[in-house]
Amino acid sequence: MKKIVAIVLVLSLLVLGLAACGGKKTEVMKAIDAYEKAVDEYVDFMKDYDAATDSAEDLAKAQEKVETAAKAFAEAAAKVTDPSDKEKEYVEKVSKRITEKMAKAMK
Repeated sequence: MKKIVAIVLVLSLLVLGLAACGGKKTEVMKAIDAYEKAVDEYVDFMKDYDAATDSAEDLAKAQEKVETAAKAFAEAAAKVTDPSDKEKEYVEKVSKRITEKMAKAMK
């Protein structure tokens, strides 16, 4: 489950980066930052997650983290409609960071 969710999150961010959609610079950057924060929280949770115990509580927490990240992604995607070059660069930079974090989490 951990790897599937990680792949979905990374692919979602890549779609955001490729779609490169914008709003105001600060709104876009804040939205992308919120998405990165949600992914960070998921990654932190997964570091402590023990699939061997797989308790209902752990699964509920994992689901909550995924839903939070998905919501942050949707909000970011809604704000990104016509990005400036600087915003595109920022999205690419954050996308790379998130991809690296998710890759580490899958190990």
